[in-house]
Amino acid sequence: MDELNQTYEKLTAKLNSMTFEDMLKPRHADDPEKRPLLLWILGDTTERFSGRRETI
Repeated sequence: MDELNQTYEKLTAKLNSMTFEDMLKPRHADDPEKRPLLLWILGDTTERFSGRRETI
C-alpha cells in the first residue's frame, strides 16, 4: 500500500503542476494523429489501476 500511495502522490502532484491546456497538447511532436497528452494520461492510469484492482 505504501508504494501505491507514493505513486498516487507523485502522479497527482505532477498533474496538479500542469495546466489543462498543456494536457491538450500532443504528447509527441511527430505524432501524425496529434493525440493529446490527456489521452495518454487517461489510458495509462485507468489501465494501471484496473490491472491492479484485484490486488488492491
